[in-house]
Amino acid sequence: SNSVSIDGVSAGLANSTGPANVGLYSSGTLMGVTATGTTQSIATMDELQEFTVQTTGYGAELGRQSGAQISFATKSGTNQYHGSAYEYFRNEKMDANDWFLNRQGLIRPKLRQNDLGGTFGGPVVKDKTFFFLALEDDPLLTPYASNTIVPTQAYRNAAAPAMLPVLNLYPLPNGAIASNGLSGSFVLGDSVRNPVDAQTLKMDQNLGSRLSMFARYHRARSQSINPSLISSDNVLYTNTETGTFGATFTVTPTMVDQLRFNWSRSAGGSHYVFDSRSGTTMPPDSALWPTGYSAANGAVNLQISEATFTSGQVIVGQTEADIQRQYQVTDSIGVVRGKHRLDIGVDWRRIAPQIGQTGDNVGTLIKNAATAQESITGLRYGSGQFALNSLSLYASDEWRASSRLTLNLGVRWERQPPPYATSGPQPFAALNFDPNNIKTATLAPLGTPPWKTRNTNFAPRLGVAYRLFDKPGFETVVRGAAGLYYDTGVGNALGFISTTPYSARAPAVTGTYPAILANPAILPPAFNLNPPYPSLTLYDPNLKMPYTISWNLAVQQSLGSKNQSISVSYIGNRGKRLLMNVSQLYSGNPLVTSTAAISETANIAASWYDAMQIQFNRRLSHGLQVLASYSLAHSTDLGSDETTANLPTSLVPLAANRGPSNYDVRHGVTAAATWRIPAPFANRMLKAALSGWRSEEHTAELQS
Repeated sequence: SNSVSIDGVSAGLANSTGPANVGLYSSGTLMGVTATGTTQSIATMDELQEFTVQTTGYGAELGRQSGAQISFATKSGTNQYHGSAYEYFRNEKMDANDWFLNRQGLIRPKLRQNDLGGTFGGPVVKDKTFFFLALEDDPLLTPYASNTIVPTQAYRNAAAPAMLPVLNLYPLPNGAIASNGLSGSFVLGDSVRNPVDAQTLKMDQNLGSRLSMFARYHRARSQSINPSLISSDNVLYTNTETGTFGATFTVTPTMVDQLRFNWSRSAGGSHYVFDSRSGTTMPPDSALWPTGYSAANGAVNLQISEATFTSGQVIVGQTEADIQRQYQVTDSIGVVRGKHRLDIGVDWRRIAPQIGQTGDNVGTLIKNAATAQESITGLRYGSGQFALNSLSLYASDEWRASSRLTLNLGVRWERQPPPYATSGPQPFAALNFDPNNIKTATLAPLGTPPWKTRNTNFAPRLGVAYRLFDKPGFETVVRGAAGLYYDTGVGNALGFISTTPYSARAPAVTGTYPAILANPAILPPAFNLNPPYPSLTLYDPNLKMPYTISWNLAVQQSLGSKNQSISVSYIGNRGKRLLMNVSQLYSGNPLVTSTAAISETANIAASWYDAMQIQFNRRLSHGLQVLASYSLAHSTDLGSDETTANLPTSLVPLAANRGPSNYDVRHGVTAAATWRIPAPFANRMLKAALSGWRSEEHTAELQS
């Protein structure tokens, strides 16, 4: 996975928005984004000063995750007052209508994006204190189109009268009707409001010539509505706050210390709200929930599941309310000694997610509306507070061995203990673990860590740059790098909160509606620490941190000047000890019920990647900047993610899983250009008004 940072601290603040995502999105490995998936959660659009991506061959100061290292740096105030204002504009009149809406003769839904923002910065005390303010507000109105199966009037006419209030949650079809006349398609096009707003205040302070400090506070609020379900909208929200303090101290002319401290908090969650725009009506709570339950303290998932058709879903109620917290301290010291630049550093990080899943859920299937038969399953999801600590140490040496040769040497050490609960029961740990034979697993005493902490995760790094030819304008440089890069191995480690001991499931109960709602057997069951369980997630007690071995070789040739060059590169990666989820129903293990699944995670996956890359780069010169690249690549693996369930290797040999990765792209062509438009006007007023404009980043991308 990729590592994202801003101003030297982690931006891995992703928050869960539902039980299916809770493990992956709460472990601090994914970048925090807004509810609409944008980056205003960490910075406004125009406050970014610099953006860098390093995909391979990076030094020992970077790590924690083995993918690309993505870094953002924000602007600061200066001795001059500067400001900017912008609007990013979109409208449905510039877009084509959805194909399904066109087919039904429905109008194009509204798309209104007026992303307004601005920055302003300057001195508070000249040469000493500076401020920078950034604001952004986007009251986004986005269109959507949905096509869902719903019951017809004929189906309702044949239903038992008691079922009609529930069936009124479904609209009548407005599209094609099935041959049996009982179901049809309902196509809806509309627009929903998905607002995002963000604010940043950054202060910089110089204390003499040797010490400078900054403090930055950022806040972002966002909401996203997913209206794809019938009669209900899935409302997602995130509210993020981050505070970062940084200090740079020049100890001596050849020694500099940089300190960073970060506190971040991201609150997010989701709920489902009834919406009548399709002509439906909401029945009273007593028609959907058992006594004592409602949309305020639970959720109901309703679906028609007849022998003749299956409808879309209607979900109403609460599902998730989580808080993600981050505490991070980093410190690095850089020393220049002759031809050597030495760097040593430490990076400590604590992720403390508070997961608040909805306590009670009811899944209802209408099996036969004519006889009012329903099947209801009660579910209970628990909550908890957890902690994940990590520590990294590194040392590196950039050595200019000669005027032509530069070497980069380094080593990084990673320590990543398993997560643990600070409130609520501890996760289960396994004994007799064997992903080839799930049947053998037993449980360790409660409180045993899910896996052992390893202290031997050393990652060496090597980089070489050699200037082969140095004729001015036609320089040739050969670069190569190799290294070992660890990943945290906790990407989905909190996934156990969706299983025992944090969840419980009642057996499905079939009965006649509405009497079935009074049956106590449909109530969500109490949590139970004693087997057999309705589901179980276990980890190899000898789990180790996954890692990638990466190497590359590149030749860069200047083309007539230092402003433009072409490079040809080879890149190779080998993923080792990657995590794989192995799951089996009817495993025969007495820890679970006869129909339940056990999921086990172990270091049994691997990946292979090889690529050739050709890149042309023209830095901004005479108003023109161009970047064009072509890649020929192939990626294969035994599993492209750690969440997808795989059968035990005793049933499917591990080698049979090898194939192209989900993200395998054989050919990729990307080109981007920026042109600063000239303003050849003698009139000073015209020149001031029309100069400085540019045609911004015309980009083309092809892949196969």
